[in-house]
Amino acid sequence: MTSTTSNDMPSLIGANLLSDLGRALSYHIWLILAVAVGTVLCAYASFQFINDEYVSSARLLVKLGRENVELPVTVEKGGLLSTGVRKEEINSEIQLIGSRPLIEATVDQLGVNAFKLEPSPPRTWFQRVKAQVRTWVRAVREQVREGLILLNLKQRLTDREQAILLVQKTLQVEREKDSDVISVSVRLPSDLLAMQVVDTLVQLYLDRRVEVRRDRGISDFFEEQLGTLREQLGTLDAGKQRLRDQGKISGINEERALLLGRVQSLYAQIANDERELRLLAPTRSLAATVALPPAVAASVGVPPPLSSFPNLEQLRSKVTELRLRRTDLLQKFTEGAEPIVRVDREVVQIETTLRQAVQAELAEHKAVARVIEQRLLALNAGEVGLEVIERDRGIAQQNYLSYARRREEARISEAMDLRRVSNIAVLAKADRPIEPVAPRKMLIMGLAFPFGLLAGFGLALLLEYLNQTIRDERDLVSGDRALFLGLFRTFGGPR
Repeated sequence: MTSTTSNDMPSLIGANLLSDLGRALSYHIWLILAVAVGTVLCAYASFQFINDEYVSSARLLVKLGRENVELPVTVEKGGLLSTGVRKEEINSEIQLIGSRPLIEATVDQLGVNAFKLEPSPPRTWFQRVKAQVRTWVRAVREQVREGLILLNLKQRLTDREQAILLVQKTLQVEREKDSDVISVSVRLPSDLLAMQVVDTLVQLYLDRRVEVRRDRGISDFFEEQLGTLREQLGTLDAGKQRLRDQGKISGINEERALLLGRVQSLYAQIANDERELRLLAPTRSLAATVALPPAVAASVGVPPPLSSFPNLEQLRSKVTELRLRRTDLLQKFTEGAEPIVRVDREVVQIETTLRQAVQAELAEHKAVARVIEQRLLALNAGEVGLEVIERDRGIAQQNYLSYARRREEARISEAMDLRRVSNIAVLAKADRPIEPVAPRKMLIMGLAFPFGLLAGFGLALLLEYLNQTIRDERDLVSGDRALFLGLFRTFGGPR
């Protein structure tokens, strides 16, 4: 046996840390390996009960700036229709894609049963075991959820609400850096379901976008306004025709010109008649000195109708003839002679008749002139009424054409929206993913063994720290009141 003195004890206490770690590793090597292998097996076993997750994505191209489409000339002369969007409006498109109503519509269209991922029937014994374990895990999970619901720590959700929350949590809509491309992706346990969700969501978004950006009531508004204006135009046309019929108005300007010409002619005739009456007036003194027949004297001052008189020109010629005859008689007889008195009496009778005829003609001309003046006044009033109607009709017709043009523009815009002539294009449709993105089995399996070794080594250190067994001089000198005397060897046995 080899002995050492107490002077060597300080060199043994607090030896190199690496040697202590090596000693713990040598004592618990199998434990460390067991923990590492167990970690790998647990990771592998967990993969059998964790659903794979697939990511399906689609990309939408947003046309920025002005995308001009020329409108027909009948709609708007030289007009341009802008279908582009500004850069800031991309966020609005992103919010619309990820909106709750759009997600609900997607779930409703696919159906709630599509989100109940039932596994395929097991065929091997391992699949049957795995299916049974899944059933147990699902039952435990249901019980835990029911307990949380009873404790008022969680809300009870329907299958539809769970599907909506699932899509809402896994849906990602984002703009790819500073480009004009919007990426839409969803992460679900089924590759087919992920592709269907993205494809349905994009189609519903395109439809909803058209509905959101289209003014539903604008066409109805234009139709209502056009109907009102059409009725107003019909009312004005009927009023115009009624005014023409009541006033017997056809061509105002032509009729006015004819009436003005006729009334001017009547005014000239009236002036001539009045002048002739003034010339016939002095014969009243002569008529006072000449004895007239009672019938003639009674008719003076009361003009009979003009139709009862003979031709006025003949009367005027007769008066002129008598005056000339009287002049000839004055050369033979003196004033007051019987031939001259007889001629004067005849002159007075004819002038009286002539004066009555002229008065009747003057009255008739004035009556006709008054009728014409009234007709002119009626024409003027009708013209004013027609001008008011025409002005109102012009305004109504202008408004009608304006609303008709706007309705046509709205119809073309709606037709373009329905035909997907918009600023959003599907750059890449939703694809069916080939491989799952989670869990990353190879990476986890590759990291499971090193982490298992680290965990096992940590456990070994903990056990070594808690172990009170004395195996060598280090354990001995670390105890209280321990005296190390030395080492000895036995033949065929440990040290």
